[in-house]
Amino acid sequence: MPPTNIPYAIKEWDVVCAALRAGKQYVLLRKGGIQEHDDQFRAEHDAFWFWQTRFHQSPDQLNDAGQEILDQLGGKHSGGNRFAVDLLAQVDQVRYVTQETKLDELEELHILSDDALRMRFHYRELGLYLFLVRIYAAPQAKVFVETPEIAGCKSWIKLPEPPPAADLKPVLTDDQFAAVKQKFESLLA
Repeated sequence: MPPTNIPYAIKEWDVVCAALRAGKQYVLLRKGGIQEHDDQFRAEHDAFWFWQTRFHQSPDQLNDAGQEILDQLGGKHSGGNRFAVDLLAQVDQVRYVTQETKLDELEELHILSDDALRMRFHYRELGLYLFLVRIYAAPQAKVFVETPEIAGCKSWIKLPEPPPAADLKPVLTDDQFAAVKQKFESLLA
């Protein structure tokens, strides 16, 4: 089980969060936001919530499975400055990939399009962080109002009051996650 009282969240697209929740994505592919310290993304936390956003999210940056999930979401996110937090990640492994040829091998682990993945890989310097994450869903979302401290193009935020982690349920069974982990490790060996 993941640790409790996690005060940190990472900003991620609604559609990626929906794919994680549905067990159709297993890794996070990160480069960083423009307000990162030294313009570099850091894997700062071993467990974190998702701050689900539509900022920068667009259908052309998704593969077919991702576009299907986006279509299913429709207008679900009400927008504005209220955000529901109900998905937690526990980091199993973090790798920094510097070989572009490895990207093609990862396609069944995420919902990004090839172009979006390569754009992230080439942004500023060659490379991309891959987080293998175990995802847990809360039975109820906690709603937060975006404040000036939370707003902006940064990856990590500190939540003013962490959601309860007591009743979280894993998205994948132990056996399912073990299979994903084995695949991840073999692809990046």
